[in-house]
Amino acid sequence: MNKRIIDCVQSYPECQKNKATRHRPYGLSSPLKLPYTPWQSIAMGFIMELPLSEECDQLWVVIE
Repeated sequence: MNKRIIDCVQSYPECQKNKATRHRPYGLSSPLKLPYTPWQSIAMGFIMELPLSEECDQLWVVIE
């Protein structure tokens, strides 16, 4: 019977859309402090597995 109930719930789109949240409520976002001098705060990241362009398939992103 459990398998039939699980299959039934998974097959109806209404059941999938109306699921109850199972996590704590999100907190309020707080603004970041503004840096006072250039390059005081730096973030970086990589975007990988891109199509090849001049033998490169990655981007290095630097945010100041």
